[in-house]
Amino acid sequence: MTLHSRSHMQSVQLALSAIMTALSVVLMLLASLLSVFTYIAPIYCGLFLLPPLLAFGKKSAFITFLATALLTLILGMDKELALFYLFFGGYPLIKPYMDRIEPRIIRLMAKAGLFIVLLALMYALLIFLLHIPVMDEFAEMGRIMTVFFFALMLICLFLYDYMIIPFILFYQKRYQKRLHRLLRIPYQMPPYLRTTSIHRKRP
Repeated sequence: MTLHSRSHMQSVQLALSAIMTALSVVLMLLASLLSVFTYIAPIYCGLFLLPPLLAFGKKSAFITFLATALLTLILGMDKELALFYLFFGGYPLIKPYMDRIEPRIIRLMAKAGLFIVLLALMYALLIFLLHIPVMDEFAEMGRIMTVFFFALMLICLFLYDYMIIPFILFYQKRYQKRLHRLLRIPYQMPPYLRTTSIHRKRP
């Protein structure tokens, strides 16, 4: 690869990461105005990591994730919204490693365990570090509704895990080659797919 080509690739990589970061931050800002989207927007923002991940690999996607997380915290958005993205927005980067676990039942248990640990850490930060009155909200909800809330949260996170593969396949089929032509970069099998059995795996 020539110096000019390498410079062009780096510029395109930076531009794509910047665009995905901007889209994520805008979506998070909109979600901060409507509390109903507190747990939905970070999941959709996690999908914005996939274009740089598929085009340039994990490093580019991680930069996009880190930039989005920092801007979300710096701009003073809803703390629960920001932390939910910080803990779960980067899940598409972890999924390939989780999908290597066999057999399937162990894989499902590992994912459930990861989600539970991350939720526990997130709420611990909200309660003990940021002093957000989350426990008061749970007390008002009651024990049954609180258990139902966390069960629903786990279901949503498993749906998040499940929708990553269909989204990748849809994006590949409809948009990735067009984007590569537009950006004048060569299209090849994405690193994400070369290192995982993504076409076969399900949650």
